[in-house]
Amino acid sequence: MIGGDSNKRRKRRLPVRPVDASATTLTRPYRILDISTSGCSVESSRPLGPVDSAVPIELPVPKRIEKAVLRAKIVWKGEDKGEEKTCYRYGLSFEPMDPESHQSLDRYVDFLRRDFHVNELDQAWRKLKTLRPK
Repeated sequence: MIGGDSNKRRKRRLPVRPVDASATTLTRPYRILDISTSGCSVESSRPLGPVDSAVPIELPVPKRIEKAVLRAKIVWKGEDKGEEKTCYRYGLSFEPMDPESHQSLDRYVDFLRRDFHVNELDQAWRKLKTLRPK
């Protein structure tokens, strides 16, 4: 099974795009696909652990921002066996965190929310320009 039951989610998930070269999978064995303040989904080229195990998750922030590492519990796991390699996908639920970590997560999700809306506006503007005669 790839993917979990999105009907159980309480928070809207936002897509995650790397913000610079340091935010790629070069330093982590996984890539965060989407995130909310309650959890995230990740993909990895290697197993992270069984369902119900705890894993550290580092938010992919720019180099100039202090790294935030959160603890999360694996809620679901899926495998996509390709011809050359297997891709593992996980649904994670964040474990209780200290106020500083919670604030870092809130700020990160807020940044993604603004980035997502700006991207949507940009796409709408480009579409409008193609429909509008000069």
